[in-house]
Amino acid sequence: MSWIHFFSAALSGGFVVKILDFVYSEFSRKREKTTSAKQVVAKHIDPILKSADQLLGQLISLAKNDFRPLFSQSDTKQIEVEYTMYLIANFWACLLVLEKDSIHVDLAERKEGRHLLRFISTLKAKRNRLLSRAEQQVIGESIIEESHRGLKIKSFYHFLDSYKNPQTSFNIWFNPLRSLLERSKSRAIRQHILLYGVILHAMVDNLDARHHYVRDRKSYPNKLTRRTRNDIKNRIFGVYLTEIREHAKYWKV
Repeated sequence: MSWIHFFSAALSGGFVVKILDFVYSEFSRKREKTTSAKQVVAKHIDPILKSADQLLGQLISLAKNDFRPLFSQSDTKQIEVEYTMYLIANFWACLLVLEKDSIHVDLAERKEGRHLLRFISTLKAKRNRLLSRAEQQVIGESIIEESHRGLKIKSFYHFLDSYKNPQTSFNIWFNPLRSLLERSKSRAIRQHILLYGVILHAMVDNLDARHHYVRDRKSYPNKLTRRTRNDIKNRIFGVYLTEIREHAKYWKV
């Protein structure tokens, strides 16, 4: 049988039609996945960035005062510790809500999604995270509530209401985080928290390059030790966040 006869037979047998149908189905499926990823990222990018920026602002303020508001014996110590705990929990909760909303969505289909996932994995890395993954998850989940519109995060007021309620075990989950913050008199702990803040800062600057969602903030390289600056330069931006080329603002004095 000649190639012409074979091709004619294939056409008459619907072979090519099936191939085209398969190709179209795959294209439609990929386009649908990309659209879903775009919608999920668009829905969550604003609360994640604003939560990260609030936490970053608090860390910058604490850095200026060498974290003294968290460990000095003053009338404002308790509220400063609790507010910082809430901001950290709020950020972790935002990431968990994104995770729950994207179970059946491949966020990596979108450029913004890929970048966001890269930052999240960097923040969760063993040498970078503030607490264990389990501790971070239970703290984040503890301030997420169900509502008729879906998942929502407790306000600071309702967080304090739950935290100070002696009839619940709510505050127990925050003991590891509170302990970490109250031990920030230790330079090693301060440096670790500040390194975490640098990753947050880079995430905000990268995902909102024109600062439509949040303000452009100055970093705190003068509060970092030489060892931490080298770690940020060579490990954070040299291993984890290699796509960020302009990163001197975070570590260069």
